[in-house]
Amino acid sequence: MRRRVQQILCGVLIVGTVLASQPLPVFAETDTETVVDTSEEEVKADADYEIKVNEDNPDTATIVKYKGNEKELKIPEYIDGKKITKIGEEA
Repeated sequence: MRRRVQQILCGVLIVGTVLASQPLPVFAETDTETVVDTSEEEVKADADYEIKVNEDNPDTATIVKYKGNEKELKIPEYIDGKKITKIGEEA
């Protein structure tokens, strides 16, 4: 009986270790492949990004919308002088 319990616990530990080593998805799946690369270049407000200044820090902003149609994006570090700290859910 004790041997069987040890075997079950060992199996549970092995399965838990394997599952814990798998990466978790961060974004919802889409039907197109998107490559995101950050860049230190500054983008002007009239580009393909719509931003909202963060209330807690007016020197930072959130990207709330992407108006372009590129499949590969370079997310700039700054847009219109505001440091980008977040990407909105709908962006």
